Amino acid sequence: MDTSLFKKTFLPLSQRLFAAAMRLTGNRQSAEDLVQDTFLKLWTMRDGCDKVATPSSFAATMLRNTFIDQQRRNRILTDGDADRAARLDSGTDLMRDTENADSARRISDIIATLPEPSRTIITMRDIEGRSYEEIARLTQLTQVNIRVHLSRARHKVRDAFTRISGERRHA
Repeated sequence: MDTSLFKKTFLPLSQRLFAAAMRLTGNRQSAEDLVQDTFLKLWTMRDGCDKVATPSSFAATMLRNTFIDQQRRNRILTDGDADRAARLDSGTDLMRDTENADSARRISDIIATLPEPSRTIITMRDIEGRSYEEIARLTQLTQVNIRVHLSRARHKVRDAFTRISGERRHA
């Protein structure tokens, strides 16, 4: 992985990594040091990083492991530290938030490709939470037509998301 790709891939994660590091360390300076050490490790192994399917999860795991290594080196790994690290590893906090944000972005991209009026209807109903009556009034369609468009749009989004997710796992 070259320098520019590394920067595009991992540097945008710095704020989330810092937030996770703050939860682990409870100290701003220690969190900054932990993030810096994590980026250093990622940089030294950058040649293998282009094979990583989800860089955000990989970076979060690297952060957690770096924290545990530091605590072990200092021989001060307490039960509370282990619990915080385990929560980060178990899918809560950073990794789950990042995966949810990635999924939401992919779904939003898929919705943007839908034809009208399906795109507008699924946006109004599933994203904005509008009622069928309000959508009917705004689109001049019957509620039956709205339900048909919505069902078809949801089906297309589900199929496209499943296909994209499957391709990402196999990549």
